[in-house]
Amino acid sequence: MTADASSAERARTASSPTPGVSNVTEPTLRAVLETGPTGRWDCPLPDALREFGALCIKLHEQHTRDPRRPIFVHPSSISVAANNALRWSLERNAAPHSQRDRATLAPELHTDDATFGPRATVFAIGAMLYESCTGRTIGPQRQPATQCNPALPEALETLLAQALITEPARRPDDLLALAAALRQLSFTTGMLADLHTLAPATSAASSPSSHGPDAAHQNEAHVTASATAADDLRERKARLEADPQPRFTVHKNRMDHGPFSAVELLQQIANHTFFGEHLLRDNLTGMSQRIDAWEDFAPFALHAAMHRTLEHEQRTVEQLARTEKKTGLAKTIAAIIIGAAVLASGITFIVKKKGHRATDDNFFDDPRALDLSSGGALQGDRNGRANRKKLRGADSESTAPTPPSGPRGISFEAAQAGYRQEINMGSTTAPVDLTESQLSAPLQRVSFVSDCGAPAGMRITVRAAVQNGRAAGVTVSSSPPDDAVTACIDRRVRDLTWPSSPQMDFITTTY
Repeated sequence: MTADASSAERARTASSPTPGVSNVTEPTLRAVLETGPTGRWDCPLPDALREFGALCIKLHEQHTRDPRRPIFVHPSSISVAANNALRWSLERNAAPHSQRDRATLAPELHTDDATFGPRATVFAIGAMLYESCTGRTIGPQRQPATQCNPALPEALETLLAQALITEPARRPDDLLALAAALRQLSFTTGMLADLHTLAPATSAASSPSSHGPDAAHQNEAHVTASATAADDLRERKARLEADPQPRFTVHKNRMDHGPFSAVELLQQIANHTFFGEHLLRDNLTGMSQRIDAWEDFAPFALHAAMHRTLEHEQRTVEQLARTEKKTGLAKTIAAIIIGAAVLASGITFIVKKKGHRATDDNFFDDPRALDLSSGGALQGDRNGRANRKKLRGADSESTAPTPPSGPRGISFEAAQAGYRQEINMGSTTAPVDLTESQLSAPLQRVSFVSDCGAPAGMRITVRAAVQNGRAAGVTVSSSPPDDAVTACIDRRVRDLTWPSSPQMDFITTTY
């Protein structure tokens, strides 16, 4: 990529591509890069920056129009028109095939759960611009663009460093802001090329492997040109200071400001009161044109614009550093809060589970829950509800309503009410209840709660009656109520297995 000012003017006057016209027949940026002698895009740097900025705007519009569509941005998906205009269209929207094209995709697109969006497109724009300027694809050991091509400005390397951040969360996602930065850099670079009349970089001098007399000669020539430009600014300033007349008026914000002498006008430009695009009128000669088109004042306006650009970039970097620091602190606090919440939930779960189990045991040990029958056996259910009703003279078997059944079988309440335990007097082979750990172990695998779509804030209560290794009755409730979630969890609980025991054991668990 070169910085030829005459080519820049040619591209600025070229017509824009017709909207809606297919670009399938035009060469791709990949083909243009591969046919170049140095692997770079043979386009003036100001024009290339402007075209990449325009491409950012088009891709922003595409993301806004169809945010769910996967957008693949790589050199083979971009066509190059005859006037160097870059185009992206749906006809070329496909995953890359070559290794060099895949290198321009954002790192998050190389994973199974690829996340498309403006953030990934920002990375692709930076990667394509880097390869267009240096002839090299990006990689883990990426060298600064200014080392690969010394003709590039430092401001471009600062912009690329932000666009090529590998961590998606730290990478900017504003394509319009990137377009504005590219256009500003295009303007600044074009003005520098016009001011210093930089010659196109030869392949030997701008090649990444150039280390010798030619490269040293080019650097020396560049330093000489810079020194000459500085001398020219001093001469212009001295000549303008020799005229003390207040003869210049600046038109800004629909108002005329002045008149100023030449020295006063230079001070206003240096203080960033007036910019290059403001209209300047010489009251003595009647001549009127933009400041950046005025031969005597254009270099000073350009110098002030460069200072504004550098200050803006420095503020941006400092803001990013502060944001990253705040983000890291917020992540630490969030991790502490989440850890404390998980610990509190675990403690609550254990306490409630033990409490429910102890309640069942107390009912079982209650002597009022047993009914002495004439057959020499003790009969009663586990919680003693039916037999307590018998002690009060109630006929539980004939009058108690049958609890509703669950989605795939009887409910916990139905199994509990219908279970009768018979213990023969003097028998030494009575079955032993399952221990608390045996009952709770299958329910500790709580992945089915999230698999059934229960949100983080939902409270799930599972009541299970276990007999012969299976759930004989299940009741699942949720707060807030959600029939789909509770039905799913009900099915999952009924599929669980426990140690086999003819006794019916009961457990209540809350998630």
